[in-house]
Amino acid sequence: MLQQTRVPTALPYYARFLKRFPTVCTLARATDQAVLKAWQGLGYYRRALNLHEAAGRVVRDHGGRVPDDPQALARLPGVGRYTCGAVLSIAFGRRIAALDANAIRVIARWLAVREATDAGATRAGLWRAAETLVPDKTPGDWNQAVMELGSRVCTPRQ
Repeated sequence: MLQQTRVPTALPYYARFLKRFPTVCTLARATDQAVLKAWQGLGYYRRALNLHEAAGRVVRDHGGRVPDDPQALARLPGVGRYTCGAVLSIAFGRRIAALDANAIRVIARWLAVREATDAGATRAGLWRAAETLVPDKTPGDWNQAVMELGSRVCTPRQ
């Protein structure tokens, strides 16, 4: 839900969505229509359909447990590098970076990057740098802290 959506906006939708689909199994068994109805008003409906399809695959292919293997996780619909890193570091304590737009901004400013951060080579360098910064202990807390720093303090320039 947080892809392209701020936390305060997503929170009420998240609460309603979890009330309707409290487990990966209930989400997997739902129809597309039920999922889209629960998502209604949040926009970016492809995210809802990807989440629904991913839930089905988690139940079918992984016994209802989110995979802790990076390759298996990345094969789920809608799971890119950021989502993979966030899930692995936060849920499984894996030492892996999770760079959203906020974290990219923090790392770029810390490294005094002058180039556009969406350029391929620059983005790749930021990911490499971030991977070296993630601590062995509580990597999920670190990733969340960097994202929060970018959201609240190291904000986009006007």
